[in-house]
Amino acid sequence: MSEIRENKLNIRKQFRAARAAVPADKKAELDAAICARFLSLAVFRYAGTVLLFAPIKDEIDVMPIAEEALRAGKAVGFPRIEPETRAMTFHRIFAIPELKPDPDHYGIREPAPDAPLIDTFASGVVCVVPALVYDAEGYRIGYGGGYYDRFLNSFPGAKIGPVYADFIVDSIPRGRFDARVDTLITEKGVITLNV
Repeated sequence: MSEIRENKLNIRKQFRAARAAVPADKKAELDAAICARFLSLAVFRYAGTVLLFAPIKDEIDVMPIAEEALRAGKAVGFPRIEPETRAMTFHRIFAIPELKPDPDHYGIREPAPDAPLIDTFASGVVCVVPALVYDAEGYRIGYGGGYYDRFLNSFPGAKIGPVYADFIVDSIPRGRFDARVDTLITEKGVITLNV
C-alpha cells in the first residue's frame, strides 16, 4: 500500500470516529448553520442548478439546501453511480421523495435511473461536495471511491465544501488526481480559497 493511501486511511478512520462522536443535537445545530450560510451566498442565489449529495450516517445534512433550491425553482441534481463505468452522473429530481436507497451503493439515496440527466457543463451550476475532512487548500478525504475526484477534475462550475470548522486540517496527503473545492462553508463562516 502506498504511503499516501495508508495516511488517508488513518485520517479517514480518525475523522469518521470524530464525526460519529458529535452529539445529535449539536450536529443538528452545526448542520443548520452550514446550510443557512450556503443559502445566503450569491453563488446559490444566482445558480440555476444545484448539485447535492444525499447524506448517509452522520454526514452533514444538506437536504434543507435541496428543499430551498426546489422552492426557488432551481434545477436540483443528485448523483448516480453507473455500475459498468464507475462514473458518477447527476440526475434531476423535482421532489425529495424521488430519492430511493440503492442497496448496491451503501444504501445511498439516488434518483431513479430514468431521471433527467443534468448537463454539468452548463453555466450556473454549483456542486456541493461531501467529505470527511478538508484541508486549508480545499483538498478533501471522502470515503475512498474516487467518484467525486473524477467528476470534479472536469467540472467547470463552483465547487463548495460543507465542513465542520474542527474538521479542517492544515494539510492532507494527496495524489495527482485529487481535486479541490473553491470554497469551504463551516458553521463559523465562509472560506474562499485561491484555486
